[in-house]
Amino acid sequence: MNRRQNSAIDRSELARAAKPLGELIAGVARTRNSVGGSPPPVIVSNAPKKKRKKATAKKDRESTVLRDCLKYLQSEGIFVYRQNTGTLWANGQPVSFGYPGAGDITGILPGGKRLEIECKSAIGRQSKTQRAFQDKIEVNGGLYLLVRSVEELRAGLYTEGCVAGAI
Repeated sequence: MNRRQNSAIDRSELARAAKPLGELIAGVARTRNSVGGSPPPVIVSNAPKKKRKKATAKKDRESTVLRDCLKYLQSEGIFVYRQNTGTLWANGQPVSFGYPGAGDITGILPGGKRLEIECKSAIGRQSKTQRAFQDKIEVNGGLYLLVRSVEELRAGLYTEGCVAGAI
């Protein structure tokens, strides 16, 4: 017999031996519970419980605000695109993409002015990196909007004279 056949036999013998062992363990557990033996141990952790984030309504999610803002901007004929930033792992190494703190939506307004839009949920907060990026855009004459809805986006663009009509 070759080595491969030996290992197959060993595995089958182990499987036959494991079945009775599993039945024995299950039998002991049944006996403990039915005879009034000691209950299984309860593990108590002293670690603080993690706070769960409050579930936000679907319409209040950042992804929904982002999608709706992109649709609105495209309907107004404003050149915009989704700007992803972050880090992912490829072949065991981190790969960063985008500019740290950049808005979710980037574009160019009619007349050539740079547009950056950061979309947030109702409870979302701007990070320090995002605030620093906002400062760079505004110092250099661009328009940076932090919005939580399409209505806020429309109001910001109207204030800058980028869209016509009443709010």
